[in-house]
Amino acid sequence: MKINLQPGGTVKKILIVEDEEIVRSNIAEILESENFEVIETDNGISAIKSLENSLPDLIISDIMMPGIDGYDLVKYIQSNPVTSGIPIILLTARSETRDIRMGMQYGADDYITKPFKANDLISAVKTRLQKQSNFKQKFDDLKSNISMYIPHELRTPLVSILGFADLIINNLDDLEKREIKEMAEKVKHSGLRLYDRIEKFLYFAELELNKTENKSIDKTQIDSMYVTNLLTSKFRNNDVSLLSIKIDEAELKISQDYLSRILIELVDNAYKFMHSSSPIIISGEVIGNTYQILVIDKGMGMTKDEEKQITAFKQFNREQNQQEGNGLGLAIVKNIVKLADGNFEINSKKDEGTEVKINLGLAS
Repeated sequence: MKINLQPGGTVKKILIVEDEEIVRSNIAEILESENFEVIETDNGISAIKSLENSLPDLIISDIMMPGIDGYDLVKYIQSNPVTSGIPIILLTARSETRDIRMGMQYGADDYITKPFKANDLISAVKTRLQKQSNFKQKFDDLKSNISMYIPHELRTPLVSILGFADLIINNLDDLEKREIKEMAEKVKHSGLRLYDRIEKFLYFAELELNKTENKSIDKTQIDSMYVTNLLTSKFRNNDVSLLSIKIDEAELKISQDYLSRILIELVDNAYKFMHSSSPIIISGEVIGNTYQILVIDKGMGMTKDEEKQITAFKQFNREQNQQEGNGLGLAIVKNIVKLADGNFEINSKKDEGTEVKINLGLAS
């Protein structure tokens, strides 16, 4: 068996599951010629046993096999947290859309129709391995960013909570009822800040890893009453009189959860970085075959370099802006808009303000 090291010094291991010996041998020969390590199995049961001993970087499986067929094997792999991240390419003599869709629904990443050319097989394998590598890099970057940023973001409200709790405990006999109430309110405020930060980080992480379900197929009615009630309830502790809301009625191709999150994150960001007493404008109107949402503030704004950092999801490393929610909120919005097949645009000037423009599809 010919095995050489891939760039970076790692041998990529591929598990072949094919009951036809000639086909299995041909696939193995093609892959070994490209310096992959190959494990051969002739049915679903032997493949599962192989997975229990060693995890491959990718699996190529036939669909039509006796006993455990390719579909059942995919379902087993996806049901096991240890193996669910392994890319799967299905081999099939069928080219009907129904069969292809079924495999994808169960969790397969790609398919190849037999008979196939060697170049097509190699291309499919390398493409899936590269996507897997990109995903792993994104996951590692996310873990690194969170590990550096979260300790500070969580520590700030925790210090306040523990500090006021300590004051109350140690000075209970000397404090007036009014003073205890004031401290308790500050503890509650810090607790709500902590909860909001944790919830936002988790939501962002889920979106970054593409685990949030694409809800763009859902429909949501938007109008002034819906937006006003949402924002005045969420920001009741802020000066809601600064909100200038003008929303045309329409039915959008996005879930209510996603739409609410977009509006809340944009307005939250505007409140955090606005100049005192300056208005926050929220508008929505139908333009052509899309619905455009604008959120405008006259706040501290951002430089072009900071805008690029948000586009590249670098908000975790923005030590110069320690306020929670600056880049993170906008990155959440951008991810949601992408999932909803919409368009995100931001125009900002330092010390002048920011305009965020969201275009979403109409439901009809």
